[in-house]
Amino acid sequence: MIQFKTEHVTVFESSIYNTTSTVIHTKDMILIVDPALLPIEVEEIRNYVHSIKKDKPIYLFFTHSDYDHILGYNAFPDAISIGSIEMDQRDDKDQQVDNVKNFDSQFYFQRDYEIEYPELNLIIEKDGQELKVGNTTITFYKAPGHTNDGVFAIVESLGIFITGDHLCDVEFPFIYDQCTAYEQTLSKAKEIINKHRITCLIPGHGNTTTNKHEMNNRIEESSKYLQETKKAVLENREEESYDLVKHYPLYRTMKSQHENNLNQIKNELEKEKIQIKA
Repeated sequence: MIQFKTEHVTVFESSIYNTTSTVIHTKDMILIVDPALLPIEVEEIRNYVHSIKKDKPIYLFFTHSDYDHILGYNAFPDAISIGSIEMDQRDDKDQQVDNVKNFDSQFYFQRDYEIEYPELNLIIEKDGQELKVGNTTITFYKAPGHTNDGVFAIVESLGIFITGDHLCDVEFPFIYDQCTAYEQTLSKAKEIINKHRITCLIPGHGNTTTNKHEMNNRIEESSKYLQETKKAVLENREEESYDLVKHYPLYRTMKSQHENNLNQIKNELEKEKIQIKA
């Protein structure tokens, strides 16, 4: 499962959706990010954590609450869980639990822990909020756009930028929240890369990169996609807009995601018109 590894960072990759799960260990703590996806894969991550734990505290960070990112919650019962206030206040928690159970049922998966929505111990309420454990500092930023409860995390001493389902090289932006929020989050990501001296970017799906040019290129590509898709909607060229995503290897599956984005943008633009008229 190991996609990327250094002295302090191990990025695991699931065989489904190129989903990543990250384990970061310093002399002060262990941080687990979105452990996923198959039962045997979560077990591999758990075994690795136990092999390096010693007497360090374990923190479990959820970048957002999509079912494929929260299903490993109870595999680490002693961990201190972290997520956004929006994730904590989500009003359809049962639906996310059902999504996990439906996924497991579809493929006959059985897990050795109960599926529950994460109960958060540390709640991220604002940009720049920090967690300090010994000499290790993790800085968090709100990151809506993909979902409304997304959070970025930066491990300061290691220059690690955890981006969740933003800036994934295998996907164009999937908008389940708002296009405008997504654009603002991309601008924030650009500021973070410069401000925090980022040397490693880890997305929720796809490949880790240590190349600064690649990091900025992902931001530019995502921004261009959102701008061009919005422009296509405004100019009634929605059919042509599918050309923006045809170069993705998994286009056959992702085509429906682009359609969802078109509908989302149309709804946002319609609401803007109504507000202007009012």
